[in-house]
Amino acid sequence: MRALQQQRRHPGASGTQPRRPRAAAARAGAFDSAAFDAARLAADAGARAAMAGAAAAAAAAEAAAPGRAEGAWKWPIRQRIWDRMEADDIARFPRPVHHRIPNFVDAERAAARLAELPEFRAAAVVKANPDTPQKMVRFEVLRAGKTLLTPQPRLRTGFFSSLAADAFEPGAIMEACTSAGVAKYGTPVGLDAAGLRVDMIVVGSTAVSRNGARLGKGEGFAELEYGILRWAGAIDEHTPVVTTCHDCQVLDEEIDPALMLEHDVPVDIIVTPTQVIRTSKTGMRKPGGVLWHRLSPQKLAQIRVLRELKEHIEAETGVALPTATMLRTSILLGLLALAATARAQDGKNAMDDITKAQLSLFKHLAEFAGAEKALAADDAVVTVLAPTNAAMDAFLKEMGLTIDELKANEALCKAVLGYHLIVGDSLTKEAMFAKSKRVIAKTAVAPWDLILSEGPDGKVMVEDFQKNTATVVKANLAKVGSHNVHVIDRVLMSGAYWANFKTMAKILPGYFSTALKATEKAGVAATITAKGFADTVFLPTNAAFKASGISLDAPAADIADVLKYHVVRGARIIPGGVTSGEKLKTLQGQDITITLATSGEKNARSGMAVGVAYVTDANGNKATIMQPNVFISKSTFQIIDRVLMPKGAAKTAIAKPAMPMPTTKPAMPMPTTKPAMAAMPAAKPMAATTMMAKPEMMASKPMVPNGRRMLL
Repeated sequence: MRALQQQRRHPGASGTQPRRPRAAAARAGAFDSAAFDAARLAADAGARAAMAGAAAAAAAAEAAAPGRAEGAWKWPIRQRIWDRMEADDIARFPRPVHHRIPNFVDAERAAARLAELPEFRAAAVVKANPDTPQKMVRFEVLRAGKTLLTPQPRLRTGFFSSLAADAFEPGAIMEACTSAGVAKYGTPVGLDAAGLRVDMIVVGSTAVSRNGARLGKGEGFAELEYGILRWAGAIDEHTPVVTTCHDCQVLDEEIDPALMLEHDVPVDIIVTPTQVIRTSKTGMRKPGGVLWHRLSPQKLAQIRVLRELKEHIEAETGVALPTATMLRTSILLGLLALAATARAQDGKNAMDDITKAQLSLFKHLAEFAGAEKALAADDAVVTVLAPTNAAMDAFLKEMGLTIDELKANEALCKAVLGYHLIVGDSLTKEAMFAKSKRVIAKTAVAPWDLILSEGPDGKVMVEDFQKNTATVVKANLAKVGSHNVHVIDRVLMSGAYWANFKTMAKILPGYFSTALKATEKAGVAATITAKGFADTVFLPTNAAFKASGISLDAPAADIADVLKYHVVRGARIIPGGVTSGEKLKTLQGQDITITLATSGEKNARSGMAVGVAYVTDANGNKATIMQPNVFISKSTFQIIDRVLMPKGAAKTAIAKPAMPMPTTKPAMPMPTTKPAMAAMPAAKPMAATTMMAKPEMMASKPMVPNGRRMLL
């Protein structure tokens, strides 16, 4: 690590190379390159066979249920590229290129073009993948006197190796560029490396789109390496990710960002032998860390560094991280699983038990969500927390809704139902606390989680995002196929829906306290945020208010004029409830204009729709919808990053010129949880969900001290 830090202080050193340190020389002298390569090639052969099997399984799953097999669409694109490179003799050793990051003709020209990038010239430490097509990229890094960071093969034996030009004799530079050379001359970098900072990441690709969407060979190591570096604080959202590839690997078609998975890492720059492409990255964000809920036990067993990292985080936080099941169950699968014809056991229909237990409202809602279609996947696993009829009645009253109004809002309906499904585990009450009295459970609507704890009377307590506590009043009610049903005495409240705006501002004061103060100062709280109204409210964050220069000391009428400009009568879902270019008349009287980006665009980390629309005010200023469709009573709130200003807004409402808008702060944070119990053993992972990730704003670690993650 010391060598790495010294190299950062003196990048681009020229002249005669310093003598290799004695320790490095001793390691190099004792290194068995032949044995290393033999072990690496054997592991590669096994991995390629496994990838071929995974591709075949994905194709079969896609044929059986089109559109349901997550990521299956990637394999035909990979196959097309591999086939073309072999058929046109664009491929180079090692061949065949199938199930590899393909080596290609003129890879050295692409590497030389990369070395001319201003981002490369400014970088002191470059992380590059160990694949053959990037060998000359590694050469350019070392030739420029920079520090090369390369992952150890398949992360099986460790994390990274750091290699500086003073670690080998000048004549050995080509050897140092190989996997064996990095292992021979490099210095291992562990998870405990202090001060690690990476200035550029170079990845290999099988195919890449001009909007930045990238397909690797299908193993996910580049994504894991990226996630670990984000966790360590060595990189951030703005660290450039570059790929080198052949021109034929740049797709003619643009990949829909909505198809990309939350762990996929988009690239900022594509470098080919003939061109440099700076991608648009429209609708794609880089993952904020390691997505534990997507890691299977098999993957953890294969990669020691991941096991060590997981153990470290769990020991530090006292909270068990989730582990994925092999089945990636979506919210729709969970809903159908719950409300499927309720496979009977011993001739008894378990859904009848749910009805008899006064859960008919919950059952009715589940059936509305598509129960009649049934679910054929017997291996879908869900733990259901089903509120009683009394709890459902109280929830509807609190929200100011009827059951029919709730059913009429499909997005809200799924948000409520999904928050009551723990996906990936079918647990009895007795199995919940096998290792700990407090467990974080991942639901089907990430990133909203639940905290399960065992009360003094042995009952299971469920704390939701809004700090409400429900009690499991009837455990192990029914075993519906692979799904356990437990009865709870209140509806759980996530961050996607709220009974009123005051509660939301109280739970999230760092984001919405200014808006609450403004509505109260202007005397429009009842008009804008009252229960029962069906409005669309464009809600600026605290940072947006601060940047706008609006003073809460301005006359109430002037503040009210600005606030009413953020309200449109009629609750609209974005993007589904508007058309691009549509002008919406506000409560203030003037119009705002909605512009849609790519339909179905999603946040790459959380899977939630984000940045799908922009709002332009009467002065031509554009606000981005950072978090769409937060439901408060009958209204939908759209979280925006700029205060909208009507034409002729009173100057008294502006205390000073607006500051540049912040671009990195997320829309809504996940607050920390209550302190964990003392001397708490590691908790049993409860469940996997399809969507969750560390936030960009947390630069160093993916968990806050008390366990819960931040949102978006």
